[in-house]
Amino acid sequence: MEEDRLMRWQVGADVAIAAFTFVLLAVSGFQGYLLKESVDLTRNTAEKQLRAYVVCAGGEMTDVRASNTSLTITAKNTGQTPARDVKMITQFTVQDPHWDGPFEFTVEPASMSVLGPGMELENSKTFDVPSDVIKLLEEGKKVIWIWGTVRYKDVFGVDRYTNFRFLEGGANGFHAGTALTFSTKGNDAN
Repeated sequence: MEEDRLMRWQVGADVAIAAFTFVLLAVSGFQGYLLKESVDLTRNTAEKQLRAYVVCAGGEMTDVRASNTSLTITAKNTGQTPARDVKMITQFTVQDPHWDGPFEFTVEPASMSVLGPGMELENSKTFDVPSDVIKLLEEGKKVIWIWGTVRYKDVFGVDRYTNFRFLEGGANGFHAGTALTFSTKGNDAN
């Protein structure tokens, strides 16, 4: 009898130890999952805080009524690390004020560079606007559409882009030597 009772205590203790061990394994597994989630969150946060952020800082155009009109678009790395393999493409055309594209790229960028934190990259073009087009721009019947993209790799090796779109003339008028007007569409990034 005493032996049966000791045996039941031992079996009960073994079952309790097994249950406790199972609970410890489950808790350890859950802690491992939480640790992985915490490491992933930390990695994602570090990447967002440390990566390059190349933005279109603005654009400027001289008076289109003068010969050799100059268009300059400026990109700036506002992030904390360099952007590598930076390529900027800028296109422009004269179209109706409500033109909706296509905003395609017919040329490839000629050069690549590294853009350190706080540094700027300019893309400039010089062109002449015919007098009949100037008249249409002044009357608000036509607009100069300017669009482009900046492509680069961040320090984590991820391909990034910033797309931009401006317009000049039309109802906005001409703002020679001042900032171009950002379009309400076509400005995005990853």
